[in-house]
Formats: sequence, C-alpha cells, structure tokens
Amino acid sequence: MIVKEYGKSNKDIIMLLHGGGLSWWNYEEVSEILKSNYHVILPILDGHSGSDRDFTSIESNANEIIEYIDNNYNGNVKLIGGLSLGAQILLDILSKRDNICEYTIIESA
Repeated sequence: MIVKEYGKSNKDIIMLLHGGGLSWWNYEEVSEILKSNYHVILPILDGHSGSDRDFTSIESNANEIIEYIDNNYNGNVKLIGGLSLGAQILLDILSKRDNICEYTIIESA
C-alpha cells in the first residue's frame, strides 16, 4: 500500500480514506491545513490513481490498513475518516478492531 503523509512530526495521527474513483489528492487541500497540528496519512486504496495494485475487495483493503496501523503506529491512531468506498472499508476495519482509533468520520457508506 502506498501512502502520502503530511505533518510527520506531529503526535496525533489522522488517516483519511478516499472514495471510489478518487485518490489521495481528494484530501490534499485539507491535509495542508491539518498538517500543522496532526500527522495526516492518506492511503491510496488498491485500484485507484497512484496505487501499486489492482482492487480486489473491501476486506483486503481493510486488512492492509489494519496491518499498516499495527506495524507503524502500535495499533492505534487518533481518527480515521472515510468517504464512500473509504467509509465502507472503515466500517469493515471497525468490525474487526473497534479500538483501532479514538474517533471516526463515516460519510456515505
């Protein structure tokens, strides 16, 4: 999984999951604002612009994100937000690990 990051020096981590047909650039403008206070992570979902692999399933993307958070952030981040397809992936993540983040934003799941 390829990720874009902003504000790497900040402690509080926000992950934003883009919708179908979009990519990390959907959150580029807001990430520029948030980076002064947060470490913003923008995963590129499989099968979308800039991705290194084809889309297979919501579940495989969810598992990949859980593994990424486990390996890089001790299994927990401050907030995960998801739009459309990203929200569906987020719901799958939460069904497996309800303690993976303190807050969520789910839009158009």
